[in-house]
Amino acid sequence: FASRLRARYPGAAVTVVSVSLNGGTSARFLKDPPGGPYNFAEKVLAVKPDLIVSEFINDASLDEAGVLKQYGGLLSAFRGIGAEWVILTPHFSRPDWMGLRSENRIEADPRPYVRGLRRFAETHGVALADASVRWARLWRQGLPYSTLLVNNINHPDERGMEIFADA
Repeated sequence: FASRLRARYPGAAVTVVSVSLNGGTSARFLKDPPGGPYNFAEKVLAVKPDLIVSEFINDASLDEAGVLKQYGGLLSAFRGIGAEWVILTPHFSRPDWMGLRSENRIEADPRPYVRGLRRFAETHGVALADASVRWARLWRQGLPYSTLLVNNINHPDERGMEIFADA
């Protein structure tokens, strides 16, 4: 991702900092106390990044109304520091977790969360990198999407991460 940004914007100083919370949701991330390893204000806002790219697959239990409520606060915080935000739709996970019967003939991501992200981004003028659309197309290429998951459940391998960079 960083090398692609550098190639596209050769005059920009690109530094990528990854802040992640294993198994956590955005709500959990926002609740880490001051001095904690995942404190949102200290790890994200205080750094004052120019660009924030976020992906919270563990927020997939949110419905469209939940996305509006939760992500509205994030947008306000990011705009408060003058940062641009790109919302990255999540990769696919276990079919039963997504309400799928198989990994074939998937025309669209069925999760209300992803619909909520798309609607939120459009309504609020936030950039959306729709990786989920690319994951939905893998069956057309003869690739069961679980083959791009390290554990066949929910962790993308290098090829899966490449889909994020493509998006």
